[in-house]
Amino acid sequence: MTPSDIECLVAKDALSLPNNKFRNALIYSYLKDVHPGLPIAELHDLLNVMEDDSGASGKISLLLFRTIMLAGATVIDVGHIMSAGYSTRKDTVKSFFQKAKVLYYFDCETGRLTIV
Repeated sequence: MTPSDIECLVAKDALSLPNNKFRNALIYSYLKDVHPGLPIAELHDLLNVMEDDSGASGKISLLLFRTIMLAGATVIDVGHIMSAGYSTRKDTVKSFFQKAKVLYYFDCETGRLTIV
């Protein structure tokens, strides 16, 4: 990845994460409403990575993490959406989709299983 690629990812806000409160609410919504029917991540691994911000417990693909938050955004309580500064669920989902799409198009993920 070139420095200009990284600049573009930063400009599109694809490398940043939402604040911890909103992030946790997105993940909780994913776990409660999406994961039981569509388990796109190993639950134990996801929770270990989230619990330990140092990276010592493992890592998760940013594309996969963004996709999980995107799935959570489709079902999260609207109060969390408003508190995070978004005006509608549609705007929230669109924002998370755009950031995941940028990561995908810049080939930030090399794991075939994660891309699927």
